[in-house]
Amino acid sequence: MDVFNGIIGNGNITHTFCEGNLLLKLFIPQVPPYIELTVSPRDVYDGNLTTLWCNVTASNPVTDNFTWRRGGEEVTAGVTSGANWSKLGLQPATCLDTDIYSCEATNQVHSPTRKEEDVTVLSKCI
Repeated sequence: MDVFNGIIGNGNITHTFCEGNLLLKLFIPQVPPYIELTVSPRDVYDGNLTTLWCNVTASNPVTDNFTWRRGGEEVTAGVTSGANWSKLGLQPATCLDTDIYSCEATNQVHSPTRKEEDVTVLSKCI
């Protein structure tokens, strides 16, 4: 079987497979990362371990970078990332962690995709 790979004019990836008289062409569109942002546990209490999860559900090419922000400022402490996910740990969460958090995912072709979540830590702050 002969395999030919290439990029057509609109940036989509093609794979062409030839076997005898059979010709199969696959067109794989390039798409930005689609992400889901979740907070676990959903109710955040003072002193509890809390994790914000950013999961990529689709991306072509693959997602190559995640950026976390808190109130618009980049956060690196407590961040762990894998191939299609990233997490931000608040360990332990305090009332001072109440803010708007966002996760941005990028691939080599598209602008970043961003989701945000308003996190309120339930406690008695003095």
